[in-house]
Amino acid sequence: MGTVQFVLLADDPSTFVTRVVPFIDIELAGIPNDRHYGLLRPADSRQKIYKRGTLIANRRQISIVSEEECALIAEKMNIPEVRPEWLGARYTDCESQADQYRVRGGMCSYC
Repeated sequence: MGTVQFVLLADDPSTFVTRVVPFIDIELAGIPNDRHYGLLRPADSRQKIYKRGTLIANRRQISIVSEEECALIAEKMNIPEVRPEWLGARYTDCESQADQYRVRGGMCSYC
């Protein structure tokens, strides 16, 4: 089981890049004030079976990455680092460090 290192929020509608915040609330529809919040979203060009604008289930509410995965990606790309916020992550975990941030209003468990 990992340890939450950072929680992040995408609250700027002009970009998917996230920013570190002290805490996030989690609801059934995702993270309030985040650009991917909501149970439904309009279909776009990536959903070819639906007419553009048709409301479909939103499956993008929360994105989780690990520091180890980011380091591996950076290594394979031969670059110094890949930061979770560049990927639009909502929280980051790590196998080896203590909790620094917390999640309110929801249960976060993963293996």
